[in-house]
Amino acid sequence: MLQGIPKEFTGDIIGTGLIMDDGVLNRQDFTGCSIKSVRGELTKEILSLPNTMQTGDLGLIADRLLNKKKVV
Repeated sequence: MLQGIPKEFTGDIIGTGLIMDDGVLNRQDFTGCSIKSVRGELTKEILSLPNTMQTGDLGLIADRLLNKKKVV
């Protein structure tokens, strides 16, 4: 979750969110990151992201993204 991302992180943020509104995090905490999407509307609001920012739970489609191998 976003609370665990170190301040020096400079990668992409895709489909993750805040566990709770602890009043500590804000958009300035992620200036080195490129936020592609967040998990939900609460995260979008807390981080003051634009309404056009994509939201969703990537866990719901994860099985479509992974190669499935049968275990024998």
